[in-house]
Amino acid sequence: MIGDEVIKEIEEYETKSLVISILNALKLLEFEERNFEKNWPFWNFFTLLKWSLIHSGKQKKLRLAHVQDVFYLAEIIEKIKGEHDFYPGKEHEFDLNKFMALIAYHQSYFQLSVRKDSFARQIIIYNQLTSKSKVENDFFQLTGLLLNEFIIASFILWAYTENSDSYGGLIRADLNDLINMTVPGKADIFLNLISLDFQKAPIIKEENKVKNPCLQVFEWPIFTRYPIFDTGIQKVIIHKKLLNYFLNFYTYDLLKNRLGEEFSDEFGRRLERYIELGLIESGVSFKNESLLKKDLKRSSNCVDYIVNDNILIECKAIEQKPYPSIYPSSDVLVKWLKSSLIKAYCKQMLSVANQLSREKEFFGIIVTHKETHFGTGKDAWVSFLNEPAHDFAEKNNLDINVLPPENLFFIDIAAWDKLMNLLKNKNLALEDVLMRAKANNSDPKTKKHYFSMHLDDYEMGCMNLDYINKGYKVFDIFEQLQRDC
Repeated sequence: MIGDEVIKEIEEYETKSLVISILNALKLLEFEERNFEKNWPFWNFFTLLKWSLIHSGKQKKLRLAHVQDVFYLAEIIEKIKGEHDFYPGKEHEFDLNKFMALIAYHQSYFQLSVRKDSFARQIIIYNQLTSKSKVENDFFQLTGLLLNEFIIASFILWAYTENSDSYGGLIRADLNDLINMTVPGKADIFLNLISLDFQKAPIIKEENKVKNPCLQVFEWPIFTRYPIFDTGIQKVIIHKKLLNYFLNFYTYDLLKNRLGEEFSDEFGRRLERYIELGLIESGVSFKNESLLKKDLKRSSNCVDYIVNDNILIECKAIEQKPYPSIYPSSDVLVKWLKSSLIKAYCKQMLSVANQLSREKEFFGIIVTHKETHFGTGKDAWVSFLNEPAHDFAEKNNLDINVLPPENLFFIDIAAWDKLMNLLKNKNLALEDVLMRAKANNSDPKTKKHYFSMHLDDYEMGCMNLDYINKGYKVFDIFEQLQRDC
């Protein structure tokens, strides 16, 4: 196994020299990429950094590492991918759907978009959709920061790294000053919270649940939660691309990992209420679960919302588990998704659609907090949905053709806001948007892996949703600071 060989070689290097050489190599790739003849996949360096913090320094006689050693090791790591069962070149039959799901997951964390509405969305969900559950108190106990303070500090970090004149990959005194101006005295708390150093590195070993090196190559790096490395001399942003995931989902991941199902249940309720904000503002005709149950003969299984009596919407705050994402076999996916996405389609959408009038064509939308990576409804059907759906339909005497997989869409929360913005400001009908996406997905030339890609076909305009604008008000503090200065 190539992975085991690389790890043995990493054991021969002195830890500090290897880690610093990796950080230097990443800075070369980030700022000097045009000067390289080869297009280096920078995510291989994240794997190398993780393995260096876990495995290096194990031999009695150690080598000092240099940048050229890092590039040599990263090139070998690229070869490890070929050992994956769903990668091209293996002896068994190549499965394009599983390969696409694997690659989509592997590379998605750095392709996420970060905009001002990314922060407004978090303000609304965590601070404005309040309930009896003390999410705000839990976050403060875990971090020493109020939720608003953390989100504002994250916004400043994003704005700082977007400014090419100030950002050079390092955390400088001016960033500390900016954070302390808006959340007084909290810059060190914020930056230490999201930083790794050589003393905190054992966290990586403790969380290293997937043991197969070939599969580890496809994992999301732990550095999406700790995007800064403190060398003892300076704090370094490991790579700007790591901030994409961190800025969108750090709060959710922290609370989910520490609080478990208690937080999941609370977040699911908040997500459902958040979806309704968009439905109200887009002007569509809809019923919530309570109103819909009055129209149904059997009300035990229902969906969260129905639009225009034919578009079924279910909210699922599913957590992206590492193993089924890096090894998306049908059996593994069914086991992982049976209580969430499979349940949403079979027990909820199919059950409801079979009880309603069939004068219109039915569509299904499953809204998730994060992107799902297995593609379209039809891709999901091939990968994991077909067998459990047929079994459920047969046992419950349901017509499975009422809601065909090509009419099923997975939409993450950021894409949902874009969709609501489109409906409101361009005066489009939701069914027309879904029909166009369905038509595009029927042709391999126009098929899109993510629903959000269909929205790029429209002239979107600026985000102008009242509930998002309400979230923006938290950032009025910057205008006040400018006036005070």
